[in-house]
Amino acid sequence: ILVVTAGNHYESLIKRRATGALSGLTTAMDREIRTEEGETVAADAVDPGDRLLVRPGERVPFDGTVADGRAAVDEALVTGESLPATKREGDAVRGGTVVTDAPLVVEVGEDAESTLDTLVRMLWEIQSSRSGIQRLVDRLATVFVPLVVTVAVLATGATLALGAAPTEAALIGLTVLIVSCPCALGLASPLAVAAGIRDAARRGIVIVSDAVFEEAADVDTVVLDKTGTLTDGEMRLIETRTDGADPETVRRRAAALERASVHPIAEAIVAGTEGGEAERGESPARSTTATDGGTQTDDGTAIDGKSPTDADTPTGTEPPSAAADATVTDRGVSGRIDGDEVVVGHRSLFEGDGWSVPDQLDTVGEEAHEAGRVPVYVGWNGTVRGVLVVGDEVRDGWEEVVGDLAADGRRIVVLTGDAPAAARRFADHPAVDEVFAAVPPEGKAETVRRLTATERVAMVGDGSNDAPALAAADIGISVASGTDLAADAADAVLLEDRLAAIPELFAITRGTNRRLKQNLGWALVYNAVAIPMAVSGVLNPLFAAVAMGTSSLLVVSNSARAVYKADTRE
Repeated sequence: ILVVTAGNHYESLIKRRATGALSGLTTAMDREIRTEEGETVAADAVDPGDRLLVRPGERVPFDGTVADGRAAVDEALVTGESLPATKREGDAVRGGTVVTDAPLVVEVGEDAESTLDTLVRMLWEIQSSRSGIQRLVDRLATVFVPLVVTVAVLATGATLALGAAPTEAALIGLTVLIVSCPCALGLASPLAVAAGIRDAARRGIVIVSDAVFEEAADVDTVVLDKTGTLTDGEMRLIETRTDGADPETVRRRAAALERASVHPIAEAIVAGTEGGEAERGESPARSTTATDGGTQTDDGTAIDGKSPTDADTPTGTEPPSAAADATVTDRGVSGRIDGDEVVVGHRSLFEGDGWSVPDQLDTVGEEAHEAGRVPVYVGWNGTVRGVLVVGDEVRDGWEEVVGDLAADGRRIVVLTGDAPAAARRFADHPAVDEVFAAVPPEGKAETVRRLTATERVAMVGDGSNDAPALAAADIGISVASGTDLAADAADAVLLEDRLAAIPELFAITRGTNRRLKQNLGWALVYNAVAIPMAVSGVLNPLFAAVAMGTSSLLVVSNSARAVYKADTRE
């Protein structure tokens, strides 16, 4: 009874932690709420229709519409969309999203609540409805003791009624109490689970809920969130493509202007140019130069023997570190560098005003869009000189992991809030059975619920917007690089950014579930045989004590095998 009570207390603690993570987000979000005039107000004093000022770097406190301003808004927390969305006057904004580069005035919606609040409610409702075989075993262990006492009393009474001496009757009742093994029944699940938890921990996997061991063996569908799970989850400078200009000069000039912006794409360009990617252990951005006669590599050598045209490219000088009078808009940045008017940004910035855009670079931009990436155009002196391709790169080894999961007979589903173009590369993989793109945060949990109606589903995600979907799945697996909320909503957490841990987790849970059933089966069979033998008088108290100890020892030994195997692997 004490063990079961402690387990229930632990479960309640996990639920409080999960909602506490969300509450921490909403509390931090509500801490700095300002009116349009700049006056700080409490969250409960805000009414529908009020106009609130949201500065760069701050979260939008409530769902509403943009009343004034234009800015890039990072919606990854609540939608999973990796690319920031530009919001203008009249556009809807969600509570919990982050304004990145310019202030916005937001008119609070009619409900005066945020999308993040909706996620809180969904997560709590889903987690509160969970149950599992562990609880069933605990209940059996709790009922078993009074049941055995009742059998012992009845056996004693029946023996007396048949004319046996009181001593003989008492001996039979005592034998029943001794031979019965609530320890084996009570240890059947905890020991197997503890061994599995230890094995998983050695591989960088934290088991949060015993439901993993119960459900994993029956999982036939694995749902993988794209952003932050299959991909790195952050914008990176992937490639530099130019039309005759020096790629390094194009990057340097773009970075000099983008330092004036706090947009995530601007930060990716600056970090990639200054070697930020290499410092984090990643490969630097790839560069090629498209010329009329061929392609130029980073060292300036033309592959087809033709040198690039660099008449307008400064040479012999240090790369610029800053731009004079940089002007930032929602479509890009412009400013003067070394006397040249340099423009960096969206393709639409170069329409009209005498700008020339080479066909090769337009093709690069189209290819980037089709791959779900962002092309950033760079030009000066009336000509676009290059395109910087920015995007959220896939993780190494994702194809092998998906292949391994599919080889075990599981259906693979990719779920993302990004546009279909960003998910196309996954849809083209032969092991991926289905892709759901442009799914809103509340739609992720609904999609998982719909799948669980006919399938046993494991969901892998990392963001706060994934938390309800993680909780709705039969098994939720969170990547540790994600948010605290996603980790708290999950049944297992991958401590390392190693996708190979997902098939390893299934292998561990399969073995643990097998041992759990073996332990429970042995405990039930033992008691089903031993108790009738004790009631009939075949066993005496001494043999009963030996049998009871042996039963418990077998359960412990079976569970210890997993620990021994894990030690020998190391």
